[in-house]
Amino acid sequence: MCAIFEKIINDPATESEFLKMTNQKAILCDLTNLGTRQHEGFNDLCSQCICGNENKNMFIMMCSIFSNILLNNYVKKRNNKNATEKSEKAESKNKKRKLDTFTK
Repeated sequence: MCAIFEKIINDPATESEFLKMTNQKAILCDLTNLGTRQHEGFNDLCSQCICGNENKNMFIMMCSIFSNILLNNYVKKRNNKNATEKSEKAESKNKKRKLDTFTK
């Protein structure tokens, strides 16, 4: 899932399309499930755990939780980046204003 998400956010065109979608969590989980089906260990997911739950259901729950974590971290990084850019612009404007005041 990390590799899929990195691939999505590292390509600006793909990232833009991904962000336009309404349910990024479901898309990320579906892509992970598709990628897992192609893996040789997929048959292990079709068995049953000793607790009585199917491994596939537990995998789906883990995908849901992990996608929440990835998307939450992504949003926090984007918000921090935007806040930093805004504060740098404001700081630059303040320095220019102060410089203009001292040169008069």
